[in-house]
Amino acid sequence: SKLQLLIKAIHASHEAIMVTDTKGIIDFSNPAAATLYHQPLDTMVGMHITHLCGRSDGDAIATVNHGNTWSGEIKPEHDGLKGKVIDRHISPISNDNNQVDHHIYIDRDITKARAHSAP
Repeated sequence: SKLQLLIKAIHASHEAIMVTDTKGIIDFSNPAAATLYHQPLDTMVGMHITHLCGRSDGDAIATVNHGNTWSGEIKPEHDGLKGKVIDRHISPISNDNNQVDHHIYIDRDITKARAHSAP
């Protein structure tokens, strides 16, 4: 079925993909997200998105709750992730009433790319 294909594609992606509610609680994450954030995949659901990087995403969450996409770079503050640079894109997901009820996060570690492009 198409739903099974979609699930397989998301799990096969090398990009970290997470879906949260409008408050930042993770409802879904793929294996790449677990790898990027050094978390067991089965423990990520129910976790707040800020737990992964140790910083507040309040402005980004508010932007997406208003129906806008947010993009930027974040620098995690957790010990195992310090020094990393993450390229983050957050988009709203709307329900049948056209109200934002979830967010999709797509994160990519760009630390090495940044190091290679540094003068």
